[in-house]
Amino acid sequence: TEVLKDMNIPTHLGRKRFFVLPPKYLTRRYDTERESAFREAVNHKFQGANADATKIAMVEADRVFQKYPEAIRPIIILSVHDEIVIEVDESVLEEVKDLMQKIMVESGMRATGYKVAIEVSTAHGSEWAK
Repeated sequence: TEVLKDMNIPTHLGRKRFFVLPPKYLTRRYDTERESAFREAVNHKFQGANADATKIAMVEADRVFQKYPEAIRPIIILSVHDEIVIEVDESVLEEVKDLMQKIMVESGMRATGYKVAIEVSTAHGSEWAK
């Protein structure tokens, strides 16, 4: 009903996904289209919060990484869905893993309004493909 009323659904942080549901979709003839919009709206709440959390974490990580000496400064390479790939000097690997764990958990909590417990795992490899 939130979608039909406002024609959009926001994430907890306010980013909106808009839906175009003409009045005819309120009739029984368009149950499939209306139900599809509702599924997308519910999905946006979750996927949108996940995307918000990843973006928050990337900004915070970049801010914190600036404090490292340039020779060993971690570099964010890319993000893939809810993962952030970082190039890290081996001398600060464990420190950066712990730091990213904390940043990701806090970012996830912020993105959900501190209502959902967030689990985060970290991994490392000698190549991006691992």
